[in-house]
Amino acid sequence: MDRRQPQCADSGWFIGCQADEHDHNDPTALRTVSLYEAVVIICPRALPYLAFPPGATIAVDEALSFFMNGEPLEVREGSFVDAQRRRNIN
Repeated sequence: MDRRQPQCADSGWFIGCQADEHDHNDPTALRTVSLYEAVVIICPRALPYLAFPPGATIAVDEALSFFMNGEPLEVREGSFVDAQRRRNIN
């Protein structure tokens, strides 16, 4: 997940996968969907992180990783993100 600056009705979120066979730089391989469709059908694990601001990048693979403007984010112990990460580990 990667969030850019929202524009008009576009939330700024890009939700892709890490599969090598998908070219996320090819516009013909992409489609625009509502955030509702994105979290209900495509990637339910994205829902808890949609409040992150522009500049955020979140990997919701096997292990959660968080970045802000390309720099790793340290997750504060006891925070919402820490609770989500712990839930994901267990």
